[in-house]
Amino acid sequence: MEKNQKDDKIKKRIRFPLMGRISVLIFLAMLLAVVLVAVVSQNSRMKRAIQQGGESARQACAIVRNFLEKGGYDEDFFRRTEDDNYDEYFFFREIFFPEICEGMDLKYLYLFTIDQYEKRHHIVTVARDRDDQVFVDEIMKDQEDGSQLPLQDNEKNVMKGTIESELQEVNNKYGHVVNCVMGYRDENGKLLVLIGADYDMDYVMEIMKKDSNYLLIIGLTAIAITFFLVLIMIHIWVIRPIRGLSRHMHNFMLEKDIQLPPSKSHFRDEVTDMESSFRKMAENLKMYVADIQKLASEKAESDVQLQVAHKIQNGMVPPEKEYSGRGCSVYAVMHPALEVGGDFYDVFDLPMGKVGIMIGDISGKGIGAALFMSIVRRIVRERLRTGMLPAKALKRANDEICRENPEGFFATVFAASWDPMSGKLTYANAGHNPPIRFGSKTEELPIHPGDLLGIFEDAYFRNETMNLEIGEGILLYTDGVTEALNPEHTAYGEKRLLEQVSHLEPDSKEIVKTVRNDVLGFEGEDNIFDDITLIAMRRVEMQWIRMAPELSELGRLKRYVMGFVEDQSLAKNIMTPSEEWFVNIVSYSDAKSILFDIVRENQLIKVTFADDGTPFDPTSYMEEKAFEELDTGGMGIEMIRNMTTELRYERVECRNVVTLVFKQDLQSGG
Repeated sequence: MEKNQKDDKIKKRIRFPLMGRISVLIFLAMLLAVVLVAVVSQNSRMKRAIQQGGESARQACAIVRNFLEKGGYDEDFFRRTEDDNYDEYFFFREIFFPEICEGMDLKYLYLFTIDQYEKRHHIVTVARDRDDQVFVDEIMKDQEDGSQLPLQDNEKNVMKGTIESELQEVNNKYGHVVNCVMGYRDENGKLLVLIGADYDMDYVMEIMKKDSNYLLIIGLTAIAITFFLVLIMIHIWVIRPIRGLSRHMHNFMLEKDIQLPPSKSHFRDEVTDMESSFRKMAENLKMYVADIQKLASEKAESDVQLQVAHKIQNGMVPPEKEYSGRGCSVYAVMHPALEVGGDFYDVFDLPMGKVGIMIGDISGKGIGAALFMSIVRRIVRERLRTGMLPAKALKRANDEICRENPEGFFATVFAASWDPMSGKLTYANAGHNPPIRFGSKTEELPIHPGDLLGIFEDAYFRNETMNLEIGEGILLYTDGVTEALNPEHTAYGEKRLLEQVSHLEPDSKEIVKTVRNDVLGFEGEDNIFDDITLIAMRRVEMQWIRMAPELSELGRLKRYVMGFVEDQSLAKNIMTPSEEWFVNIVSYSDAKSILFDIVRENQLIKVTFADDGTPFDPTSYMEEKAFEELDTGGMGIEMIRNMTTELRYERVECRNVVTLVFKQDLQSGG
């Protein structure tokens, strides 16, 4: 019923073809690119226009000032009226100034003085446009009517003599211009008159608007052409091969056709990889079908099924597996009594750097047991990988198995979550054989037996914990080890297993291989009655972690320290000096690489840094610095000393090796 509901939901989804999605994404990307280019181009052109306009206005002012200097115009000339200087005024207004306005695209060009009341007195004012000229003439008829605009900053600055000329963008009733003001002074430096030139920005804006429309049309045209070309290429190189592959897969699913035509692509890509995989799958299936059709008896067909099941089981649970790294060493083997077995084991990564370990035994043998084994293994594994504790994962698995177990299979399972960095092992048992602890001593681990999976819906499982020190580990096994019988029908037994492990070096691989070979030799390989499965996990010294001498690595450093120490208050006290020393290495040592390690030894936690930088011994660092110089390293080293139980230094193979030692009951300071 749940499957039907899921199928109905899938059917109700809106069909949005891949080509349509790609088209939308490409169009939006191109449109965004054009908009960004247009905005950036508009701003850039506006800045250039203002610069060019200001330069034109400045040059116009300079031309007028040079003319006044060569003509020797004095203060008296600028005090006279138009009637007194009609010829000169006519020359300025009708010839000289208009030519400059026209030649340099100016809106206004004018001479004016400013009285003690900061009012302008225009001597000559010329506009390039006739309408503008009429407008300014009307305003300038009566310059004392109080309607003048206040002085601009550039006018004040030129009057004060702080600068020779200054530009300013102005937008007022006279228009939107870039204004330049330049002073004309006599030999004694006295300001005689101000020269003003306004460059018309409205004219520039109109031109830029036309250019923008033109560029927009070109851009949209380019988008359309590029868009359709890209879609054609995508259709040829991607969509068409995928549709062809989808069609053949559909035919294959309906068992109408399992032939694939040769690929037309001249390149290797993800689509050709899918075609190759599908082709191999189809060919393999044809071989299996052909083999099955050739079998004449039920037994032969059963043998083929067993071979297939054996390959599948070996894919899920390989005959042997080795897992090492992050402070742990795990080795496992499985030796089935038949082509397929009911035993299983698993080693896999969990969140927060932990490792999931599992071993189990299914009731019965053959394909049915192997199928049930795969279900149990998958369910428990998935629950553990979500971060569930082992007891809860077993409980959820038991509930799910009890609901769907028509054949009445059951299983024993031991599941654990192990943090190799801290050594903490959290485990729960579902009727499985108790593990054997090895290392400092060899003993059977007393654990709560738990209930079998798949029998009772109200089964009970309990989480238990233990800490493995470096060099210690546990051995997990199925009853095919202890219940193995020799030709005299004597069982191998727990006692012999304990004795065998106690005489071996605490090495995961050696223990598993030696015990397996001893069991096979005891039982005889031709007389194996039950599956033999062993898995040993051992905590080992943490390998160096290589880090780049960059402050961006502080996040990794924090994750390692916070993940290693369970007590968050202690972890923060360890992180502070560790972070400080890492920053000192990056900032002052010129190191090219940094090695990092953190281990637990009895009641101590040791954080070690090794760098290839300039030799420096923080344990003998006694330099006194002024208060304002303490941020160059001295204050940090003093803080590290105060917050650690011990600070160690060695120079080993051209590396500074600094170890920060902390007590596990450390709360604050050393």
